Amino acid sequence: MRTRKDRGMEMVDELLGTIHEINELSKTAKDLAKALQADYKSTKALVTKKTIPPSKIVQIVMEEFGVDFTRKTRKFKYAEARHTACYLFRRYTFLPLRDIAEYTGTGDHTTVIHAIKKVEDVMDVDSTYADRVAMLEEKMKAYYEQMQQKNDNNI
Repeated sequence: MRTRKDRGMEMVDELLGTIHEINELSKTAKDLAKALQADYKSTKALVTKKTIPPSKIVQIVMEEFGVDFTRKTRKFKYAEARHTACYLFRRYTFLPLRDIAEYTGTGDHTTVIHAIKKVEDVMDVDSTYADRVAMLEEKMKAYYEQMQQKNDNNI
């Protein structure tokens, strides 16, 4: 026959087991909430980031700089155009660095990283260049809005 003490201990054990299950469920819920939050942020970034076709970026940059920046040369006017294109590709496409390198003729992904950083650094100290890049970005935004209007009209 079970005593009161035995039944009390069983109840305490059951209560401790329930508390442990609640803690585990709480951890799972927190992990799920974090995952959902991260998923929401990445989805929001996808929706808010303007995407421009790579060919259009190439066209806009080549028109602005007046050079074919995909040529294998280190001359400043070509390198400046190439670096600017890398920067714009990164801002207005979801292309991986390797693909940006292929479109711009920069070699590999590390060169693309260097080009993007260089553009950002130069824009900080050279307002003329910063204005030029801003003007290119305005062209990108105008093109994007034009694409959006066409899509809205087709729906």
